[in-house]
Amino acid sequence: MMPETYSKLLPAIAQPTYKYSSENASSLPGTQVALQLILAIRQKCTPEEELPNPNESMETDNAEESFNPLKIDVFVQTLLNLGSKSFSHTFAAISKFHTVFRALADTEEAQICVLHNVFELWKHHQQMMVVIIDKLLKLQIVDCSVVATWIFSKEMTSEFTKMYLWEILHLTIKKMNNIDDEDEQSNKNKNDNVDKPTEEGPKQASSKPPNILSEANDGTNNDEDTKDKSKCYELFPRETTGS
Repeated sequence: MMPETYSKLLPAIAQPTYKYSSENASSLPGTQVALQLILAIRQKCTPEEELPNPNESMETDNAEESFNPLKIDVFVQTLLNLGSKSFSHTFAAISKFHTVFRALADTEEAQICVLHNVFELWKHHQQMMVVIIDKLLKLQIVDCSVVATWIFSKEMTSEFTKMYLWEILHLTIKKMNNIDDEDEQSNKNKNDNVDKPTEEGPKQASSKPPNILSEANDGTNNDEDTKDKSKCYELFPRETTGS
């Protein structure tokens, strides 16, 4: 065991930092709704059911907002905290409530808010952050351009020297290149289908020359040949032999 004087050198314990269960959680907006959401998810509610709305129990000034940051905050942190037991639990939770994620993260600002809450919850578990963001990209909950914008935001300045952040950027660029390749292949297939003829063209006339011999022997000129021969006999009669 290391002495206490070296404790500052040890990395933080890789566990979620769920703010709605902290000591000062009672003073946070949305805590009561987070508890209701935990109960609803544990009772195996479906994504189609109406989830608790934090704006119904408190007054917020979000009229000018293009999205609901408090609702995203409560939903993302609560759901991912419940699925924090393993990677498979987290993936199952995200997949089950995929439609809710898409409905909440319908703008660039909302998607950045989702990424912010992922970072806030899992800032002490870098590998979990990488796999969650990769999953969000694959399910098209967040866009590649949004992830790049978030990485280079002021919030992430302190993380620039950590390798996990550049791993996220690498997989984002790789995902973007795959999307471009798929679009290019799709356009190529469409062009090939357009250029391909749907019906066979008219048959070309045969270039085989007519059979002259067969026409000469078809019997159509037999009368004229007979007349010519009779004329020759008149000019040159046969000699008769005496008996």
